[in-house]
Amino acid sequence: MIHKKTLNLVFISILLFLSSSIGFDAYTHTSAYYFVDYEYDWAYNFFDELVIRRYILLSYIYRLSALYGIPLGIILIFLISLPLYAIYYSLNTKYSFKNEYTLINLGLLFVTLYFTFYFSGTNIAILWLIAYFLTNRKIFILGAFFHPAGLIIFYSYIILFSRKHLAVLLFFTFLIVSLIYFDTQYQILTSKDLILLRFNINEESLYQMILRLIDAKRVELTFAAIIILFVIFNYRLFINKSNLQFIIKKGSFFSLNKSTTILIVFIISLIGIYYMTFLNDVSNLYSYLFLGDKNVLIYITWFDWGNRDIDMPINVLLNLLWNNNS
Repeated sequence: MIHKKTLNLVFISILLFLSSSIGFDAYTHTSAYYFVDYEYDWAYNFFDELVIRRYILLSYIYRLSALYGIPLGIILIFLISLPLYAIYYSLNTKYSFKNEYTLINLGLLFVTLYFTFYFSGTNIAILWLIAYFLTNRKIFILGAFFHPAGLIIFYSYIILFSRKHLAVLLFFTFLIVSLIYFDTQYQILTSKDLILLRFNINEESLYQMILRLIDAKRVELTFAAIIILFVIFNYRLFINKSNLQFIIKKGSFFSLNKSTTILIVFIISLIGIYYMTFLNDVSNLYSYLFLGDKNVLIYITWFDWGNRDIDMPINVLLNLLWNNNS
């Protein structure tokens, strides 16, 4: 059953995501995985047995996008829309009070919008975690494998709060590690030149790499921990029927009509789109479509259906991320 308010929120969120400019992670990922013959991204050599790409499962999805000629932007919309629909549907049905959003729902809605706009491997993993928490659907556990930080977030959450699905997480881990091992040995999906090896990991350097990852992603990890604890505390109160009356009473002081909320989100998104397109002097999809700004990175992200007709060295393509000349 299609839920109209949920679809509206997903549509608005995707419109905002499309306004992100070159230099954002979506375009960085595109340029790194655009060419079929080689990839320009970090990889980690574990004990000379496993070569794990920076984005783990996400890297393989990117690689398949290059091999089959599907613009990476289309793939990203699909990967974002799945958790968005699950999150917004839950807020509109399972965790809904009549025709209003409580303060808790509003906070989660805007956090979701934030992570959608600021797309990254870590942020999409957090989106899939939120969708998993709200729906309890095991498919969203796969979000753990979109970034190493996602593994830390998912394992921490499931061990602490959802041990019944620990076996599922371990099973997915086994499958994906087996895929990576097979690919390392036979290079079925790995390009001929996997350019950048960031770490050679052994027993001594593994702990240092984990600490470095936590330090590099400390802001996202802290943000995720706060969100998870806040949401768990409030929604556990919701699930407990003895607290339902208290929650409804509490929520009534901070509630907002759903249609009004969607209108506010739409207006905020329009302001963001206007700023990113007309006031921010960097290319995005809207400037490409409506202002004649034919930036190469926009083309390869959204419109190159297998042509691979951009003939330039990878370093020149990457320079376009920080240089707005097409």
